[in-house]
Amino acid sequence: GRRLLNYSVLRTCRVSRLCVQVSEESMLSDIYRELLCGLEGSEIYFKPLSRYVFASERCDWAEVRERAWALSEIAIGFHLAGEPLCSLDPRTNAGISPRLWHPEDRILVLAEQL
Repeated sequence: GRRLLNYSVLRTCRVSRLCVQVSEESMLSDIYRELLCGLEGSEIYFKPLSRYVFASERCDWAEVRERAWALSEIAIGFHLAGEPLCSLDPRTNAGISPRLWHPEDRILVLAEQL
């Protein structure tokens, strides 16, 4: 009884969080659909920045996401060279302004197996 109730509450909270995330960032619905419903088995990869941004080009996060999308990938975050942590689900409107990315930065994408 009590254990089932706790599981039900936790499951409801997770679904609620997914709904909030998708309402704030509609592109996440594609990510969750692929992760939870995809039969093809897309996986998460770190891809080199050079796949999306030319050397010495200023580019914002929204542009990087669009370029990944054009390659049938979903960009879900990035790792800046020299930083200990990744930035997951950075908000497009959070002011990640056009920047000169470091050549060793990496983009975290959801993509089909290489």
